[in-house]
Amino acid sequence: MKTLDAIYPILRYAETVTLDELPSKVVEITKRFILDTFAVMAAGTRAPGCKEVIEQLRDWGGKPEATVADGGCKLPAPY
Repeated sequence: MKTLDAIYPILRYAETVTLDELPSKVVEITKRFILDTFAVMAAGTRAPGCKEVIEQLRDWGGKPEATVADGGCKLPAPY
C-alpha cells in the first residue's frame, strides 16, 4: 500500500533511537506528558460514576486482557 510507505522510516527510527540521541528538551517534555498522564489517570479513577462504569463493563464480561488503572480488575482491551 503506497500511502503507508512513509510510516516505515519513522517506525524504524523509533525502534532504534536511543535516549542519548534525543534532544534534552524532547526528553524533558515527554517526561512531563507521561507524568501528566498518570496524574489524570489517578484523579479519574475517583471521579463520580467511575466505579459504576467499571462494574458495568465487568458485567458485560469478555477476555480479561487489560488492567484497569486502580480498578482492581482486568477487562477486554477495547473497553
